[in-house]
Amino acid sequence: MTEQAAYDFKQGFYALKQTPSFDESAFDKIMETCAAIANIGKGHKGYVIVGVAENAQTAARVQKIFKCQPQSFNGFHVTGVEHEAKHAGKSLDEMFQDITDRVGRSALSEPLKSYVNSHLKCVQYYDKTVFVFEVLGQDGPSHLGGKWPERHGAQNKDVLPEHMGALFERFR
Repeated sequence: MTEQAAYDFKQGFYALKQTPSFDESAFDKIMETCAAIANIGKGHKGYVIVGVAENAQTAARVQKIFKCQPQSFNGFHVTGVEHEAKHAGKSLDEMFQDITDRVGRSALSEPLKSYVNSHLKCVQYYDKTVFVFEVLGQDGPSHLGGKWPERHGAQNKDVLPEHMGALFERFR
């Protein structure tokens, strides 16, 4: 599996600093990616998977800061999120509840917000747990706080005003 329009991988919810803390901007990026994937079109399904480093350097940084051993798979490095929960003094269940609460408070538009929240799951890969945000294109375009992101390959870009018609046309 590679990063592409319908998939995105994030190393985790915490900033890779000497003293890691919850990374609000990274979480916002996850929400933006959910909206962008949903905007591919009505009924289009995709995923944002948290706990997978996209390169060896990021995996090595996770390993150094959190003292955990990533699991390599097809050029990706599964870091999981257990080390983040432990760092925060939480169980995986408590972390899961925290993330669903954050999704609920996010600027992600309805009904996508409810869909993402009710379909969020923890998936086990060997001894690692990753969070899988399932995304489904809704009956109309989705936005995040008034911005209308869309996927361009593995990147998110805001839809420009002159392209809004084309965005809405995909949902007819």
